[in-house]
Amino acid sequence: MSARPLWALGLSRPRDGAQRAKRSRSAASQRQPVTFVFALIVAQGVHLYRGETAEAIMLGDEIIALCREYEFPQEAEWARGFQGLGDGRAGAHRRDGAAQLARQRSTRCTRSARA
Repeated sequence: MSARPLWALGLSRPRDGAQRAKRSRSAASQRQPVTFVFALIVAQGVHLYRGETAEAIMLGDEIIALCREYEFPQEAEWARGFQGLGDGRAGAHRRDGAAQLARQRSTRCTRSARA
């Protein structure tokens, strides 16, 4: 899980960050689902840092599907946030991003009302 902090500190080259993220994903897949999902979120961020927006968006879809399966709403929101950043960098239309944020808000409100 060290890929993101090392990148932010300038202590890692793009290739190193991707390799560290891949190792974290591999190790985490053999543990608890929440650890695996978090490793995927870190990898998604590394893709964005490297300018690999398509990969980050696709990985976000995978993360969100896992979050639905395991009922991890917070982690799904993190992945959607990274997807929104990727969409923006890829030139997605602002209205699409606003609609996604509105859906996220209504989903959170619905969950809060049920709690």
